[in-house]
Amino acid sequence: MKNKFYGSFGKYLGERKLCDITNIDIQSVINQMSSDGRAVSSMREALGRMRECMESARNNQILSINPCFEISVPWENRQVTRRFLSREE
Repeated sequence: MKNKFYGSFGKYLGERKLCDITNIDIQSVINQMSSDGRAVSSMREALGRMRECMESARNNQILSINPCFEISVPWENRQVTRRFLSREE
């Protein structure tokens, strides 16, 4: 779990305290990951892990709100053009 965190959000947020991380910080990390060419699935997975950790901190009254909600993750629009075989093929 630590390696996955440091490979995604930890790389961008550094050693910030939990109470100093805002919604804008989370969104800027997602935007940076997108511009770095990260796959949408890895961004969503990283955001899910971060959301769970922040929710745990909120439940333990370390944070008053979870900054990981209302984050916009870009969607991949991969429409595959299907090709049908001809009778000869």
